[in-house]
Amino acid sequence: MPIYHATITLPANGSLSELQTSNKIISPGTLTKLFVMFPQGHVGLTHFAIRFNDRQIYPNLVGNFMSGSGVVLPFEPNEDLLEAPHKITLVGFNEDDTFDHTIYVWFEIQEKLKGFNLMKFLK
Repeated sequence: MPIYHATITLPANGSLSELQTSNKIISPGTLTKLFVMFPQGHVGLTHFAIRFNDRQIYPNLVGNFMSGSGVVLPFEPNEDLLEAPHKITLVGFNEDDTFDHTIYVWFEIQEKLKGFNLMKFLK
């Protein structure tokens, strides 16, 4: 299972009306594990969400954002990500008036086998 890593740096003085994005192309499959790290110092001023092909998947309520400071948030979503173009987009903004902040993400995709029919194999 491939493990992907992605980051997004959110510049100071951001707002909801000026979302920053960072894209990552992935293999089609099932998102089995997800870890989001907000380093110390974010003090709840950064706001972050994850989209798959423009559909928000975390947090799963559209328009909501995660935030934190000095925490790693683990998730086990078991979310199928099968539709092309297989793009994960990190989305966020930073209300800090002084510092840029970076959010780190790791996720594991259980790839789907192409062209393999288990039932046919077992007959």
